[in-house]
Amino acid sequence: MHDVTVGCCRILNTILPVERLQAYTATLTRNIEVEDTCVVSFKWRSGALGSMNVTMLIYPSNLEGSITIIGEKGTVRLGGLAGNEIQHWDFAEIDPDDEKVKSASYQTTSVYGFGHPLYYKRYRCSPW
Repeated sequence: MHDVTVGCCRILNTILPVERLQAYTATLTRNIEVEDTCVVSFKWRSGALGSMNVTMLIYPSNLEGSITIIGEKGTVRLGGLAGNEIQHWDFAEIDPDDEKVKSASYQTTSVYGFGHPLYYKRYRCSPW
């Protein structure tokens, strides 16, 4: 759980620098030595607020991983088994790069998708 939560926090901090966060973690039902559930509240330096929920307690298996960003000028939802699909992309102002979104989703049979090796290469040694 720690790897998933820290990974998501690092990604969110890359998008917009985090000023403060508060997290609660717990081992609720699994007989393991790490947390199986985490909730996090964020305050970004811009004043924006956000939250994240991560859990391993999905029956019978992982359904999907998603991130939804809702703003006053646009909304984005990344979802799918491994966060591999751009499910919603809508902004008040059109950008030429919006067309690239249509081909950015990909198919995978793994909850890890194809991004983990690239992620670990980039962030494994980077400071928070």
